[in-house]
Amino acid sequence: MGNYNSKYSGLDFRHRNDLRQASMLIRAFKSSPAYYEVDKYNIDNTITENFPLQIFNSTRDDNIYKKFITHPDYNLKYGDIIDENDNFYIVYKIKYMNDINSEGTFRLCNNIIAWEWNGRVINQYSYIDSFNVSGDDNKNLNLLDGSIKMYIPYNDNTKNIYENQRFIIGNLELNVFRVDSIEDISKDGMLIIKLEADEFDNRDDLITKVAYNESNIVSNLIESTIDDSYYIVSPEDISIRSKETIDINIAHYDNNNTIITTDFTYTIIDINAIDYDLIEIDETNIQIKNNKYPNDGILNIKNEDNGETIAIELKFIGLW
Repeated sequence: MGNYNSKYSGLDFRHRNDLRQASMLIRAFKSSPAYYEVDKYNIDNTITENFPLQIFNSTRDDNIYKKFITHPDYNLKYGDIIDENDNFYIVYKIKYMNDINSEGTFRLCNNIIAWEWNGRVINQYSYIDSFNVSGDDNKNLNLLDGSIKMYIPYNDNTKNIYENQRFIIGNLELNVFRVDSIEDISKDGMLIIKLEADEFDNRDDLITKVAYNESNIVSNLIESTIDDSYYIVSPEDISIRSKETIDINIAHYDNNNTIITTDFTYTIIDINAIDYDLIEIDETNIQIKNNKYPNDGILNIKNEDNGETIAIELKFIGLW
């Protein structure tokens, strides 16, 4: 009888067997002619390079569908986007074969949707269900009238998509669609969005393919002067009445619209206003009190983490 005083020690037969099978599969995985190393896009907008997969062309259509088998130590989930030779695929189906790895199906992303969030344009690879799509090839869409389904990953950007948000979709012929409903959580990691045809607005940008939405307008965004990051100041309109104290919160975002920190190290340099009462500082917000007269001012904050000064507009509005 074997002696399991090793990495299998203390495990029952099933777990020992799973580990041994996984070990053998790992040794054989890379030797397969279907072995690829791809880039995988993660929920926090980072990229995992050299992600190992076995990828097989589908007999149905090599360009639209591909099948995959995962490495025992590298899992995929619904909605994951992978880049295989500059073709972007979304994980559309997964079948968990055992406790070791899984198999499933990719669908080729045939559209890139764009929208504004926090004053920045977001671009996201997506798959538009082809039952209601026509076009010369799989990457150039000419959408028909009516409703469509869009499959996109659930990540730090797409989680902010909301009902009635408008999108410009298509390449051969641009169309506008409005979000009718959003199915989330039904498949972990993927949003399934039903969109209904809508009319163009003269404020829609047909060059960037960013549809006009009321939430596009962001007045409290401050661009960084040293890199592609930016700051969002809350509240949006800092108007301080007499005898009133308000809290100001500043959130710092990177160029992928991912929050860096809400409590970066900062100091107040000054408030450029004649009449004000300062205030109180803690780790998460700044408090300003207007106890005197109407005035305008600038609150200058230094971000100690990168040495940058942020200028925030203030309005002291007195008693009226």
